[in-house]
Amino acid sequence: MKPKPHKKKSTVPKRLAKLGKLFEDRHKIYGPDYVYVGDVLFSMFPDGLTLRTPEQFRRFYMFVFILSKINRYSQCLARGTGHRDSLNDISVYSQMLEELDDDL
Repeated sequence: MKPKPHKKKSTVPKRLAKLGKLFEDRHKIYGPDYVYVGDVLFSMFPDGLTLRTPEQFRRFYMFVFILSKINRYSQCLARGTGHRDSLNDISVYSQMLEELDDDL
């Protein structure tokens, strides 16, 4: 058997360029959603939020997942479009959060 030719690995600059393109593509869809999340969370919890237990951190983690998808969807909504993946993710994350809430 003949050995397969060695494929040269991508260089760091090429990988970073691909990631830059990925960012640009996603930014076209979602806009600067990550810029707004601090204001959104602060408006929901103006007195702050204290998480003391692993269970509380797990629930907040899922809550932030849901919020991030709502935030992304809002960028699409403002442009007059939708985003099915975000809606599906919200549904899944909501059920995961409900499962955590069942243990309360």
